[in-house]
Amino acid sequence: MKPLLAMFFSTASRQPVWYVDFEKARKAASRLNKLMVLNFCGAGWDEAGESWKEELFDNDAFRLFAIKNLVLMNVDMNLNKIKSFLKPLAAEHKMLANKYNPEHQFPFTVLLDARGNELTHWSLSQQMSAEKCISDLTKIYFNQSSILRLVK
Repeated sequence: MKPLLAMFFSTASRQPVWYVDFEKARKAASRLNKLMVLNFCGAGWDEAGESWKEELFDNDAFRLFAIKNLVLMNVDMNLNKIKSFLKPLAAEHKMLANKYNPEHQFPFTVLLDARGNELTHWSLSQQMSAEKCISDLTKIYFNQSSILRLVK
């Protein structure tokens, strides 16, 4: 029992990695055979995004699921106003928003496969709880895993 408890606490205290570069996130998802989550937000002005982050991404159950199954990417739409050295990332984030979030909703979260194909998306207007999101992610993840096993 002690090893199981130690494993739970060591995993529970870990934080998932959040990428800011799409190509690095995509390569990690491909290498690790994981799905990608793109979270569109606006640092400093997106209060709903902060609430979404606290309710969903800071949720212990979501963090545990993400560490094992997802590659996370934060697509901050305020990068060009933060630091000039982030301008290349700002251009990439704008391109990602145009492709995956053309209505520019905030907060907005997209689930992709490792090739960048959209599997589903969520917006705050859907009143998505962390539990519902994890349930949806689990169904999609295991369906995708089954497909990948058949393809390989």
